[in-house]
Amino acid sequence: MIPALFVLLGAAVRWPGMTNPLWLDEIWSLHNVMMLGSWTGVFTELRTDNNHHLNSLWMLLLGGDASAAAYRLLSFATGSASMAMAFLVGKLESLWHARATAALFALSYLVVYYASEARGYSAVVFFTLAAWYCLQSFVMNPSSRTAAGFWMCTVGGVVSHQTYAEFFLAAALWADAALQRDGLRAPHRGQTMIRLFGPPAAFLAVFYALAVRGTTVAGGPPRRVVEVIGQTLSLLVSGPTSGGSMVVAAILTAGAVVASMVRLRRRGCDRWLMYLGAIVVLPAMFLVVQPSAPIYPRYFLVPGVFVLLALAELAGDGLRKQGTTRSIAAGSIAAMAVGAVTHLTELRSLGRGRYDEAVRLMMRDGNATVASTAAFTGHDFRVAMQLDYHQRRVDSAASLRYVAEDEYPVGGSGGLVRGGLIEAEAPVLVEVGYGSALLVVVLYPSNPLTGLSWTLYRRAEPFAHR
Repeated sequence: MIPALFVLLGAAVRWPGMTNPLWLDEIWSLHNVMMLGSWTGVFTELRTDNNHHLNSLWMLLLGGDASAAAYRLLSFATGSASMAMAFLVGKLESLWHARATAALFALSYLVVYYASEARGYSAVVFFTLAAWYCLQSFVMNPSSRTAAGFWMCTVGGVVSHQTYAEFFLAAALWADAALQRDGLRAPHRGQTMIRLFGPPAAFLAVFYALAVRGTTVAGGPPRRVVEVIGQTLSLLVSGPTSGGSMVVAAILTAGAVVASMVRLRRRGCDRWLMYLGAIVVLPAMFLVVQPSAPIYPRYFLVPGVFVLLALAELAGDGLRKQGTTRSIAAGSIAAMAVGAVTHLTELRSLGRGRYDEAVRLMMRDGNATVASTAAFTGHDFRVAMQLDYHQRRVDSAASLRYVAEDEYPVGGSGGLVRGGLIEAEAPVLVEVGYGSALLVVVLYPSNPLTGLSWTLYRRAEPFAHR
């Protein structure tokens, strides 16, 4: 009964993000799969990091005209089911740990947010939790059932998102150490490791060769590693997204994770090795191997699973005690709840960027030619794709025609879209070299975790010839 309650809580918290319109990367994923001739193309044709294979199959199954909520249903279902898996993982230690673990996963805004986005991040969180449960269960009591469960979760995890591989590698290191602790000699330990990791490792090799090798990174604006890590640690506990308060939340989170690992090591529990590998070692290797790749908090969701599990170790210990220790644990969870509500209120207001409203406003004045300013250099196809998607969902006889910036006509109706990662105040009047002035119409801010803010400009009177 208790796991079901946490699933319902998780579902309720995740629902506010389900119905707002799709944002750029979701539209891009849909656009890609709708260009395929067959479902096999998800594995053999799409060579972009925006192809999250399980999510792509789901979108292909639904077709090109489903609702935003339908496209996100896979993420919502796996995100809600993650509460049950978190409870089971925690219950391997105690009932108090089960409750604390499920509560943290229910209230972690970073986990919540991606459970209502039509991509593979929520599913990889679910399969990581499920695989970790099966792996620990196997080490405690080896059986074909738990081994097969680990195999299936690995298949599900890697086709959800390739960052699952970070968990898989860390898990292999932990399992070998755990088996060695249990006194297995090298030959027997090696046989057990092959039995447990051999079949999924073979699948990973084949999957890489057929579906991953040659994948290109779609790109994005560069961000500082320290900033992204700080934002990730803060959002995992539903803290702020920026500023000094974000730094404080990140430092407190990191400190609590270190304290959790130290406590586990002193108790002789080797889970600290798993946390060290999954949170620190493997992500650091990723950053070293791909130093120039753009990074975002969502790329650290798999390590984030183990950040939350490490925090749940402390919270579970605190809740089963009395007095001040229990109050601190309960207060920390309550603070996460307050932060989650604050973020969800913003999500309900902003959605994932209000691009649909911007398109409706442009179409309200009739047919128009739309371009993007130099602030969007290199993003022409992205803007065009968003305009096309949203205008097809507006009941209007008007239409928008997107042109590249250097093709924007001097005369006629039209407008410009200025985009940026930072929601700065837009100038009221700009001269952009098109033979006319452009007046600001409205600024549409983006969600801090997705997309670009849009500022709409409308053509004013032509400039006087000088």
